[in-house]
Amino acid sequence: MASPENDPQNNPGNWEEHNFAVNNSDTTDPTSTGQQQQQQQPSDNHDTQPYDDSYTIQDSRLSTELHKGLGKLYSSGLLTDVVLKVGKERFSCHRNVLASVSPYFFAMFTNGLAESHQREVEITGIDAGTMKKILSYIYTTEVEITEDNVERLLVAANMLQLTMLVEDCGNFMFERVSNSNCIGMWIFGDTHNSSMLRDGARQWINFNFDTVRKEEEFLHMDQERLMDIIFSDMLEVEREEIVFEAAMSWLKYDVPQRKQYTADVLKYVRLVLLPPDYLFDRVEKEELVMSSPECVQYLDRVKQFHILKDRRNKLNLNTIPRLGMFNTDAIVCVDLKPRENTEGGDNQHVVDCYNPLDKKWACLPPLPKSVMFPGVVTAVINTLYVAGGTLKNETVSNDLYRYDILKNEWVQEPSMLHPRTQFGLVASCTHLYAIGGDSNGTSLSSVEAYHLVKKEWQELCPLPRKMRCHSTVMFNGVIYVLGGEVENVLMQRTLSNRVYKYLPNLDRWFEDLPMQIPRALAMATVLDNAIYIMGGFAELTQNWLSFSDPEHVLSATEVFRPQENYWSFGPHLPKEICAAGIVTLKNKIFVLGGEGEGDFWNHILMYDPELAYWTVLPDVLPEYVSSFGCAVVKFHNLAMIEEVKWYRSEEMPWMSQNQRVVGL
Repeated sequence: MASPENDPQNNPGNWEEHNFAVNNSDTTDPTSTGQQQQQQQPSDNHDTQPYDDSYTIQDSRLSTELHKGLGKLYSSGLLTDVVLKVGKERFSCHRNVLASVSPYFFAMFTNGLAESHQREVEITGIDAGTMKKILSYIYTTEVEITEDNVERLLVAANMLQLTMLVEDCGNFMFERVSNSNCIGMWIFGDTHNSSMLRDGARQWINFNFDTVRKEEEFLHMDQERLMDIIFSDMLEVEREEIVFEAAMSWLKYDVPQRKQYTADVLKYVRLVLLPPDYLFDRVEKEELVMSSPECVQYLDRVKQFHILKDRRNKLNLNTIPRLGMFNTDAIVCVDLKPRENTEGGDNQHVVDCYNPLDKKWACLPPLPKSVMFPGVVTAVINTLYVAGGTLKNETVSNDLYRYDILKNEWVQEPSMLHPRTQFGLVASCTHLYAIGGDSNGTSLSSVEAYHLVKKEWQELCPLPRKMRCHSTVMFNGVIYVLGGEVENVLMQRTLSNRVYKYLPNLDRWFEDLPMQIPRALAMATVLDNAIYIMGGFAELTQNWLSFSDPEHVLSATEVFRPQENYWSFGPHLPKEICAAGIVTLKNKIFVLGGEGEGDFWNHILMYDPELAYWTVLPDVLPEYVSSFGCAVVKFHNLAMIEEVKWYRSEEMPWMSQNQRVVGL
């Protein structure tokens, strides 16, 4: 009979589970945990076992029985001590039950109010049918939510401060949000303290603004709500013209009443982001705009911004692009200076950006310190993070940096709990995950997560093995760790073909189907619901162990499809490569640089699944380099507020020198 852990219903795919206690020291061999647990199992000889004087139990069954009993007392009217009068209906209840779940009733019955001594208490603001459902929820934890009663239930739950019911009702309503009702849902959720409905509907407005602005609800809302929306940086609009047209539509819907708000509304439209010809041909032709002295002054400052570039900082204009304006994908590489190049300081190790679709390059400011083998990942809302890596003095870093794309600068965040290099770094909607790696010569099994809002690191369940130089990807909210160089308790190193899978909601590792080929320093990414892993090296030689020079480098590609649970071979690289950069962009895989046996590369390869083969792009990296990190970041292309200067490929000095790819 299968154990619960191996029950196919609880463990789809029949993975081997690794549920180890967190060991921060990275000195205990996790593989010995099962033997230790077996040794600690109690003997069948009860006569020889000592007994504890006492122990504590927590029986969840009692909670169920308690609510069953409360439901019976309520339905039979036994032991009641207060009557709630709602309209013409009366409900016999128990003060202690009501007060235990509702702060509203707790205050009513304990703060010396008149109701605390009355046998009958009148409740206003709630109809009898809704109160009946509320009391059923309080006594039995069950209530039926429908489209007909959900609004009344939410209002009553908010009045009685039943926060969990408020959120349940809010979630029910949010599942029915659409372009035509999202503004009303947002206002309703905000009015009645449902954060789920309020925040969810607001995000819907942001993501669908160009459609929502054309709905009747948009034209009927008040000016405070309108200004709240168009003030936001998070609007998914590619052009500020959309915001301007939305504002004008709202003002013109009722000119006699709304003309007075023209200046207040227009100040939240970022006129500086509009093309100059649109300002002259469209904005200055609007009578509502030009009849407002405040609007005319605003337009004058915008004109000065375009004409007097050296005075822009003194004009107090909002030049922050909206979220939807960041629509130009580029590959950010950190950093591309070879470590053999000892000339110059850290500030010369720039961060390069490459837009393969438009064939353009740019340079971001350098990190405070140059790093090799850093973790590089783009997290939620287009935020780039760089963590750890090996510094120029050969020490290992635990620093974490965030790129502020609006200010074009690096911001230091709280450091990781452990210095790491040759490790995995992936991101979810809420966390960064730093996995395994090397810390000044010691392989790690530790795993830590960084909460993007709380800005705190936390230890998680460690890897089943100490490992470094592995490949890590995030697929459908699950973390996969593939291959790598593993170390046992005797500090013996081997290459692995194993695949481990981490479920964040369980904080557990499972072992999945292994690869065909053991490999380390391989490149892995996700494309078309599959995990691709390619290249790397396949044998631990003395050159690698002594000098970190890989041998037996691979070109082979393997593809894992988690949903079908099988491996297959994929399109092999045109050359044996390891330690290259890899990203997926616009449904294509890009492999940048890397090294072979004694050679470094500067080529850029692209795999298009529709063509099913690799293409060597004409563009090349500025250096022959490996062991850097890269990720995809979205930039805006607003020329009037350009912080990052982009150049065509043919303008870059290494391209004009006609550097060619060698070995391909």
